[in-house]
Amino acid sequence: MASRYETVFLDVGHTLIWPYPSYEKLSLRAYHRAGVAVELARLKEAIDEIWAEVFAQDPTATYEATEEANRQFLWEVESRIFDRLGVRERREEIFEHLMALFNDPANYRLFPDVHPTLAALKKRDLQLAIVSNWSWRLPDLVRELGLADYFDFIVVSARVGCAKPHPGIFQAALQRARARPEQAIHVGDSYHADVLGAQAVGITGVLLDREDKVEVDGH
Repeated sequence: MASRYETVFLDVGHTLIWPYPSYEKLSLRAYHRAGVAVELARLKEAIDEIWAEVFAQDPTATYEATEEANRQFLWEVESRIFDRLGVRERREEIFEHLMALFNDPANYRLFPDVHPTLAALKKRDLQLAIVSNWSWRLPDLVRELGLADYFDFIVVSARVGCAKPHPGIFQAALQRARARPEQAIHVGDSYHADVLGAQAVGITGVLLDREDKVEVDGH
């Protein structure tokens, strides 16, 4: 029986790829390269706390969709992490190391099922696209990781001026796909951003919880 879906949207982080060896260990490397000592446990705690605060802010917020604005946003987030850790010196140097590390494809790994799954979806003549909350360089990273040929287009928050679960990013993806919401499915690792965000505009949302971290309705 033919599927009613014609377009598949996919998240990136922890859906297709993950930072290797981990987000906090890559961050620790940046601090060490700048000659700043910090404990991994404290760094992870600060990162988790600050990003949780960022994600808890108004989901309807929009922002300037430029590379400069995206860099400024990341600087402001990292500055809050510096404040939480009490890091006062070499902030700019740490930040530059962070940008280099997280833009380097060598610091990411693909989940083993990614290539076969994407290849199978393409064989079914489905339109595939990325819809991700990520920085400006995501299209370059996708290409450097050897995934670009699978996708018809990429919609990234930094380039559209809003982030999931904001309806604007999903509407931008639907417009690019020339698809109706009921024709599309979105897969991601965040119940709030990916599933509920997609459902809010009529797209079927599917949770891919690779690390068994998400609790839905108490389960």
